[in-house]
Amino acid sequence: MFLFESIEMHTLDPLTAMQLTAGSTLNRPSAVIRELIDNAIDAHARHISIHLDAQGTLAVHDDGIGMTADELAVAFQRHTTSKLRRYDDLLTLETLGFRGEALSAIAAIARVTCISRTAQCTSAHEIRLAAGEMHDLRPCAGVIGTTMRVERLYQAMPHRRHFWRQPHTERHHIIDVCTQYALIYPHIRVTVTYEQQVVLATSGSGDSAQCLCEIWPDSSMQAVNATSTGNAGELQGFVGTQTAPARRQQIVAINQRPIAVRGFIAHLIDEVLPPVQGQHPAALLHFHLPNDVIDVNQRSNKDELGIRTPSVIARLLYDAIRIPSINNVPMIHVPQRLPQAVFVGRHAKWLLWSSIEGLMIMDPANVMRICGISALESGRLCVPPYPLDTAGAQLFLRCANQWEQLGIHLVHNPHNQLCITRLPRMSHTHALDTAMSACIRTMRRGGTLAMGLGHFLDPDWLYTQLARCATPWDGHALFMIGHQRMAHALRMPSTPIAAPDQSLQPPE
Repeated sequence: MFLFESIEMHTLDPLTAMQLTAGSTLNRPSAVIRELIDNAIDAHARHISIHLDAQGTLAVHDDGIGMTADELAVAFQRHTTSKLRRYDDLLTLETLGFRGEALSAIAAIARVTCISRTAQCTSAHEIRLAAGEMHDLRPCAGVIGTTMRVERLYQAMPHRRHFWRQPHTERHHIIDVCTQYALIYPHIRVTVTYEQQVVLATSGSGDSAQCLCEIWPDSSMQAVNATSTGNAGELQGFVGTQTAPARRQQIVAINQRPIAVRGFIAHLIDEVLPPVQGQHPAALLHFHLPNDVIDVNQRSNKDELGIRTPSVIARLLYDAIRIPSINNVPMIHVPQRLPQAVFVGRHAKWLLWSSIEGLMIMDPANVMRICGISALESGRLCVPPYPLDTAGAQLFLRCANQWEQLGIHLVHNPHNQLCITRLPRMSHTHALDTAMSACIRTMRRGGTLAMGLGHFLDPDWLYTQLARCATPWDGHALFMIGHQRMAHALRMPSTPIAAPDQSLQPPE
């Protein structure tokens, strides 16, 4: 028999709580630099200078609006921010910072000196903090803007420093972060110095192409752009043939926020810009999406966002990047009109078609919505009438009138069974039992009437209706998987694929 002592519950002191929070978000010096650059950009800075030294001291100076003495006194307190007042403000957020924890977290794990001055003040003010406590606040000489100096980062938490890489590796991470912001904000002049030596400098001209030449002078870049249907998204940027390891020259921003190239975004970029022996082509991609489709507060790290419609990003990438692959096979683009295709078969609720453009995956319910199909004519008789079991009868009786409008007639036979006597005129003529089982299964799982009806409709008729639409690709009615993208997904050599055999016909 095991005896356990009672667990004593207690509340963490504020410093320990803040250090734990900082340990999850400020995991390395480059994260601290990112937070300070975010604040500088939010302060409308036009020039940001970052200074590094061999002892690990970080200093960031900007010429933004600055802070008064009263603002300095509260800026390093937890949950203090000027970016928003309530949670709903996230839907219209236009600033990079918003949580109000960055400055307090930095002050909890390092020694911080901040000098700031506004245009209305006759002098600057200096504040010193260590271990989260303010030690001094006094007037001093200084120019308009803010200077943040961070020393002895994680000095009180030596175990965290053990997880850092070599100093030169951490320095490269900092330079990579500064490069991201310099390219995403070309109107801001960014300067990075290490031990009095300039390692990065941009002019702040506002021209992205010039900024690219200043940072990557040996790279040949080509402009790309795309706009999704209905202005639901926009992509602007540059791609080049120069390659670099570890995606160091692949920079992605969503609504002016730099994000890490990982996950599905990395897979998409690899599809349109395949890596060569571990070397990734250069790319600068700016995505502009509505604020209601992204969540900036879904992850603890700011380099990750929650994206509700990743298909929009995929569509923009496939439409914008038109660079031949390494095997000189042109990329497959989504055509403006539907190509001639041959029906391949069904997979769950999806219809699969093969064409010269690639594989098309179609959802019948989406086709009906895009084509505006809300009513169908009744067609052939079911001989004999198809009886429904108890569960199926309950599902169909709930919306009998809607089924009648969609061309499916229901009657009760003398044995008090609910039977289907007629199907829509454009229904297929084979595997009625399979279609009925799939329809009932879809309805039981909460599917709509259109989703259930899709199991009955003839694929050729659906394809004809979609081809008549002015914009058949609108609303994500189907997906186009080009031959080269399929080959990349299968890790196979890209080879031209001939047109499908027109003799293939849907099974009877």
